Formats: sequence, structure tokens, C-alpha cells
Amino acid sequence: MNIYWITKLSDKNPFRSTQLGASEGLRKRGHKVTLFFIRNFNDKKSNTDEINYIPIIDKPLFSGLVFGLILFFYFPFLSKKNKVDMVIIDGDQIFSPFIIMMKLMHIPIVWDIRSLPIDCDKSLLHDISFYLTNYLANALTTITPELKNFLQKTYNLYDKKIGLWPSGVSMQTFSVDNTPLKSPNTVKKNKFTLIHHGTYSPTRGIEELIQSIQQIPNSIRNDIQLLLVGIPKEKIQDLYALAKQLNVEKQITIILPVKLKEIPAYIQSADVGVIPLPPENKWWKVSVPLKTLEYLAMAKPIIVTDIPFHRKIIQECKCGRITQTGNPEDIAKEITYLYEHQNELAIMGEKGQRLIENKYTWENIACYLETFINEILEHK
Repeated sequence: MNIYWITKLSDKNPFRSTQLGASEGLRKRGHKVTLFFIRNFNDKKSNTDEINYIPIIDKPLFSGLVFGLILFFYFPFLSKKNKVDMVIIDGDQIFSPFIIMMKLMHIPIVWDIRSLPIDCDKSLLHDISFYLTNYLANALTTITPELKNFLQKTYNLYDKKIGLWPSGVSMQTFSVDNTPLKSPNTVKKNKFTLIHHGTYSPTRGIEELIQSIQQIPNSIRNDIQLLLVGIPKEKIQDLYALAKQLNVEKQITIILPVKLKEIPAYIQSADVGVIPLPPENKWWKVSVPLKTLEYLAMAKPIIVTDIPFHRKIIQECKCGRITQTGNPEDIAKEITYLYEHQNELAIMGEKGQRLIENKYTWENIACYLETFINEILEHK
């Protein structure tokens, strides 16, 4: 198959790793996949056989217009010239005029939905997008059964084909064998180290994770270190202030965002990965947290909150501990348990690593996506 994959992400957006990973998995299965990312006119980006860059103006009122015009005048010609079999789009591109040209050329369109602001009321924009989907997109893909059910119920898409392919992880990047054994200088040695990596938002449970350290028994608290990696500079002071207020500042180490290639070294230096996402949050209920997969890929046991994806993997392979809530007291109980049962960590880590190797590498994920794409092309 020859697939074009268009996204309005730039090289600076960390979420582009999903498109990069899935497309590479498809290439390994013998398909040709060309990704289209965006860049500012001032940036110098060279197109390759695998990645093309679409220039935009870095102004909110004009970026979408320029993006749409370039696609409308350039993309149909390019698609016909290179005999494209399918186009995958994401975001709000269902509004782009080039979609109509693809339909006239009988090139199937698949709209990939990785996220949705489901904590908010439905907006007119989303209503129109999904209404147009019934006419312009041949099918949709999304990340979890829960999000698929939400889309079907909310937008009455029961008659529309919706494929599933979750997040994946690169075993080459997140590999114990490819990661130096030497710990980063900021990591304290001879401590039972917990790690949480990823950017900050109020819905990620980071404050509750810091508060959980205070709830750990005094007899072991000084033996524990919480490593927070990827916190923006403007939030570090607030989080350290919270830790000082709780008298646990000695147990907390906060690190600015680092490059993707540096994250495995921090995970390697830790004993346990913690993902304290509030389970009552609607978005986390329908998501597949990427950091969960990355910890497991590096054979680290996990402490997770009870969202459907976490519940599924813990039940399947017993690779960590799950707490029903994101309350600090409950998280502290699981931290204490693993501290007191450190002899179980290696076994949990091995189970989690095998799960990733068998189901959640990008090569595995590409199989799901390939099967669904073949179904769409058969009904073309």
C-alpha cells in the first residue's frame, strides 16, 4: 500500500512520536508511508521519502488558511502522481477542501482520532466535524474501546467503521540493553526511586503524588526518592513549595523537560514507575498513557490508578500495583507495599516487558492498523 498521512503537528510536538512509530511499523510490513508535518516558512526543512513538510504562517488567523490552500492545490496532484491508495488525516482536517478532491479521485479517507476534549460540552465545531465525517471519511480510527463507544454514542456513528489501534512503544529506544547503566547526576543513589516523567497539567495527579510521599511511614520515608522528569520551569517552584510545605522536599527531585533519547536513562535509574492519573477524569478513562508502556518496556514495575487500560494490563500480567483512587493515602499504601516487597520487583518488571514485546511494540500496533486499512480498501 501507498499511504499518505497528514497531521498538523510539527517537529517540536512530542505527540508526533505516535505517527512516527506507527508509520515505521507499517513500513517494516512492506508498505510505503509518507508523513506530512507542518513547519514555519522561516524554518528550513528538507523533504525526504518518509517525511514531507508543509509550510505555514505562524499566525492563528492565517496558519489554517495557508495549510488548507497548500493541500488543496498541491495534494491532489501529488496523490495522483504517486498513485496513493489511502490518506490518513487527524485533527480538524475534515474541514479541509482537499478532502473533497480526494473523494472525487476515489481515494479513501481515514480520520484518526487520538484525543478528544470530552470533559467539555460538545462544541458546534465538533458537531459539524463528525456530521461531515459521515459523508467525507470512509472510516475512523481511535485509541481505545472506551473512546470508540463515546464517539458512537455521542455522534451517532454506529454505522461508520471505527478501527482501534492503541499507543505503542519503540523497543529500540526504550531498551534496557541500549540504555547506559550510569544514572544521571541528578538522581540520588542508594534510594528506592519512584519516577514520573511527562509534562505538567492539573489533571495528571502530580500534586497528589507529592502528597503521597508525606503519607509514607516515617520509618522508611528517608529511603525513598520521587523523581519528576519533564516539569516546565514555571511550575517547578510551585511543586517545590508544596513539597516544602509537606516537609518532604528532601525526597523530591524535579527535572526540566529532557530530550526523548534521555528519558530511558532516567527510567533505568528508577525502581518503580508511577502513573497517578485521576481515575474519575473522563479523558483518562478512554486513553492509553504512553509513559505506562515506556516503564514496562524497560522492565520497571508500575503503580497505577484504576483507569480501564491500567486495569486491563494489571489483570493480564500482574506487572505492578493498582489503586482504586488517585488519593495520596492510597498511592502511599502501594509505594509502601513495593518498598517492603522489593524481591518482587524484578518478576513484575519481566512480566510487563513481555507484555509490551508481545502486544504493544509499534510493529504490533502496525498489524492492527494494517488489518483495518485492508478492510477499508476491500470495500472501496
